[in-house]
This record gives sequence, C-alpha cells and structure tokens, in this order.
Amino acid sequence: QACLTDLNDNGCDSTVCKTIIIDPEFIIYAPNAFTPDGDNVNDTWMPILQGADPEEYEVFIFNRWGEIVWSSESLNTPWDGLDQGTGLIVKTDVYAWRIKAKDIMLGEKHEFKGHVTVIK
Repeated sequence: QACLTDLNDNGCDSTVCKTIIIDPEFIIYAPNAFTPDGDNVNDTWMPILQGADPEEYEVFIFNRWGEIVWSSESLNTPWDGLDQGTGLIVKTDVYAWRIKAKDIMLGEKHEFKGHVTVIK
C-alpha cells in the first residue's frame, strides 16, 4: 500500500492511500542438457516457469523425426529420459521441446520452443 500526504497553505493535511498490486513476471528457464544415467546427479529435465497457470500447461519432447517421445500437462513433472512409447531410455541426442503455457495473471497464452541434449 502506498500513501501520499499533502499539506495545503492553511496547514491542513490530507492523506490518500492506494493498494498497489505487482503482478509476477512470466519467466521460463529450461536446462539445455541432462544425464539420465541413474547416478542421481542431473538425472531429469524439467523447465521452471514462474507466473504460469498450472491448469493451462503442456510440454512436449520430440525426437529428430518429429515424433513425440514424452509429454506432460503437469508443471512439476520432470522428464526422466524415458520414451513414453517404448519405456526405454532415449539415446544420446538432441531433442526438441515445445511448451504451451498461460500467464496466470494476464491470461495471455505463450508458446516456447528449444532443444535439450540427452547425455549418457
């Protein structure tokens, strides 16, 4: 809350207070590599979103042929390197990702694309 107090020439003062709401900034961070080798160090990949609506979120991982190897609709579900179709760890390669998310404060829809390298 911010208040402004003013004093006029006759010595009378007046105060006005207003509530200020600062919306969180919509930010995304997605690691560019991970190592799903079972050593409990950097074994999963998970983008971090700030200001995203958890009800309006999708993430997809694609192989080099454009096939979806993993997807999720949960903000807090990491990819463990498994191909959802085969149940096997994917091979060492570069994978494309796409994220669709909605800004929780402004209602704007966003789409982000990038790459993640799987290293074993």
